Amino acid sequence: MNQINVVPLFATPVAMFTLELDNVKMLESFTKLSYKLIKEEDEFLNKHAYIGTDYTIINKFPELKASLEESLDYYIKHILQFKAEGQLIKSWATKTGPGGYSNTHRHANSWLTGCYYPLPEENTQIEFLRETPFEYDTDRITNNLWNSYRYRITAIPNQLLIWPSYLLHRIRTNTGKQNRYSMAFSILPKGPFGQMDSLINFSPHNR
Repeated sequence: MNQINVVPLFATPVAMFTLELDNVKMLESFTKLSYKLIKEEDEFLNKHAYIGTDYTIINKFPELKASLEESLDYYIKHILQFKAEGQLIKSWATKTGPGGYSNTHRHANSWLTGCYYPLPEENTQIEFLRETPFEYDTDRITNNLWNSYRYRITAIPNQLLIWPSYLLHRIRTNTGKQNRYSMAFSILPKGPFGQMDSLINFSPHNR
């Protein structure tokens, strides 16, 4: 066979950071936060899923905030390699009970999304889905970078994920016996962003 090269066009980077925080202390703090049930007409959308009532909750966790901002800066400058800065505009805690889940969604009005997991155990998976699956699908010899239309990450304690907000994702069923907690973030650019006719200046957000 002649030499062949394959290029992974237009990859979407989902970065996984393990933070140096006290997971037990963080988890205890999350159990004491205020949550409300996400009510849906159809259980297909959400089940046993709760959202925190404070949308600037990151300010109550200064160590987590510092770690997130450091990780965010690395993601933008070293992974995306953009000459840009990001800023947190919203942050909220979530709680998913045993047997609970949240179905496919994306985060609107946001550039990047982050999620931090203080977990009692490895009892949750987040699943990312390809926006444009194959028109013609068939059985696979093995799932790989080229043929997969979904990718699952089993969250571990003290893990932070960052990804572009347009990426479809869902929280798979909590198969553990304890509540699963997380904190999600919405991120916008900060300052000048873009070039020439696409240049826009994002003002600092007061949190």
